Amino acid sequence: MRFSFKPLLILVSLLAAGCYLPSNFRADIAISADGRYRVQYIGDLGDSDILGGRYEGAELTKAIGVRERDLGRSSGFTRTFYRGDGDFEVKFDKRGDIFRQKTIRFVDNGSKIATISLVSETGLLTVRGGSIPLNFHDQLTALGYVLQGKFTIFTDANVIDHNAHSVTGEEQRTYTWELNGFNQKPPKLVIDFGS
Repeated sequence: MRFSFKPLLILVSLLAAGCYLPSNFRADIAISADGRYRVQYIGDLGDSDILGGRYEGAELTKAIGVRERDLGRSSGFTRTFYRGDGDFEVKFDKRGDIFRQKTIRFVDNGSKIATISLVSETGLLTVRGGSIPLNFHDQLTALGYVLQGKFTIFTDANVIDHNAHSVTGEEQRTYTWELNGFNQKPPKLVIDFGS
């Protein structure tokens, strides 16, 4: 019987990347026709390094402190609390003007749970939810990770494309994605500010 190192190498590469994994969450993004935005996230962020058992004892305590400081660097985090088993309970709330900032990433470049980006030349703004590569699904499931949450975008702007599970409202519309597991397309919505 041959032992395959491929699954182990895939897991090691995910853990080496040290990313945050969303779970049991509600993410709300509001974007107004005048460019004002608000991003809110309430739920858990799992740390792949801690979830994967990379640290023990004093190293684990130190890693938790580093992650809390890492998350705390962003002015949007109003709460970060380590609950155990690699999970941080967090609250995030950030507001701004998309015409000034152009790109917003939640959590960071390595863990893009949500990205909002505006292309000034075209006036197109795209909101994308993050995705976890297919080759990590089995390993994350074996570690006990569950992707579950609700992703909602509120807007009165001109939406020209989306893949929401449901849309309600007329002038102020609500686009909703119920996320439960890995086998769904990540949220995507496109607004045309140029027209």
